[in-house]
Amino acid sequence: MNKFVPCVSRLECRATPASLTVSGNTLSYQGDSGNHTLVLTDDGAGDLVGKLDNNAPVVASGITNIQVISLNGGSDKIKDTLTKARTASESLTVELGKASCFNGNFQPGTQSGFFSFAEIRSGNTGKTTINLGGVQASGGEVATIVNMNSSGSVSLTRNGNVAGFAVDVLDSVQSTTSDSLTFAGIVTGTYGAMSYGTSGSGSATIKLNIGSGSTGMVFADVFGSTNGGDKDTLDITDNSGGTDKLYASIYTTQQNINSGNVSSTSNVSVLTY
Repeated sequence: MNKFVPCVSRLECRATPASLTVSGNTLSYQGDSGNHTLVLTDDGAGDLVGKLDNNAPVVASGITNIQVISLNGGSDKIKDTLTKARTASESLTVELGKASCFNGNFQPGTQSGFFSFAEIRSGNTGKTTINLGGVQASGGEVATIVNMNSSGSVSLTRNGNVAGFAVDVLDSVQSTTSDSLTFAGIVTGTYGAMSYGTSGSGSATIKLNIGSGSTGMVFADVFGSTNGGDKDTLDITDNSGGTDKLYASIYTTQQNINSGNVSSTSNVSVLTY
């Protein structure tokens, strides 16, 4: 009588490797637990080239939506470069975890169409650097960076004239990040700069240099932590000679003011919660 001997086979690996794919008008990157390098080159008219590590380039046309997700434990280095002024609308969403870093160079700006950039940093300790340009009368841009339980540093710089519409936002939740937002240019349209902070102990610095000849609207607000402990700065140099419409405020606690954690120029209203 033959004796039954059970056999156990090794299961195949179910881990999904990092990938860069195109589906319709969407280009997507999905990271894994490894460390990867992703380089994106965008011509501003919907044509993109993506290079993941040493793999063959992914070439795509008609792209209106880009999704970059690096949340699976790896520490990726991601770079996105705009080579010409934007003439087609595009949405870019970046999600970063662990120590992943993102460098976005969008300095050519937007000639026409609308550019939406959103980055969500979840438990991230890496560095984010964003360089934005001007926005012409028929264009618009909104850039938002959200820190959730993160540290590291965030730098958002916009150098260029705004004749259309542009808003830059830094939002921190339970984070100790060091955030900075800088603008320099002539505003004949509408430009907004905002920073939101909650119960973390990080710092937020907004510095605006409004150029001579500005006749548009500029609004800048820093909302400090309601618990105090964060450091907030709103520094505005207005060279318009009063021809622009400037609205600027810091919202903070009296405790933060008393502790010397609030810094502002004389054209900024400081208000307490």
